[in-house]
Amino acid sequence: LDGKGIPINFFSDKNLRKGFAYSVDYDVVLRDILQNLGTQQNSVMIKGLLGYSASSPKYKFDKAVATKYFKQAWGGKVWSTGFTFPVFFNSGNSTRQRVLEMLKKNVESLNPKFKIEVKEIQFSQLLSQSAANKLTMWLCSWNADYPDPHTFAQPFLSSNGNYPQNMNYKNPTLDKLIDQAVAETNTATRVQLYQQISRSEERRVGK
Repeated sequence: LDGKGIPINFFSDKNLRKGFAYSVDYDVVLRDILQNLGTQQNSVMIKGLLGYSASSPKYKFDKAVATKYFKQAWGGKVWSTGFTFPVFFNSGNSTRQRVLEMLKKNVESLNPKFKIEVKEIQFSQLLSQSAANKLTMWLCSWNADYPDPHTFAQPFLSSNGNYPQNMNYKNPTLDKLIDQAVAETNTATRVQLYQQISRSEERRVGK
């Protein structure tokens, strides 16, 4: 962490992750980039599926809060030394490119020692390199395979899911809840389980 790159465990600091989360201008993404054709999620439980709750908190763009978390990251060393690293999008996807360029602008405006490089790679490379834990940060998407909350809970939150494996994320409590929810046959109980999963997620949002 010398300002010229980042260590392999850079994002293991929650303060750092929150700094980036509060640096995304979600209104700009929705209005200017997605042309009002999208919504900001507050959970992996999307509207219309079991477990969705409109009252769950959402991140918002707040440079002051982002600065606070960046100053706390890695005991203050991130703020004092800065960082330089690339972020990736798949070739030809101008929407993802614009989102990352917006993130770059916002983060770099907080501290002149913060440097982000937006890079374009083939989609096949993005998939293979993220699966091999060789990418720093990348922008991708997920489409439902079937209309059930498990098609979101498992890929995003389970230890053996697509994204958790790419990010080395493990949460035994969520693993147990996800296994219980997909095996449950009572709809009312499933709703309770997926709401519990959503509440576990909510703890990530907050100042």
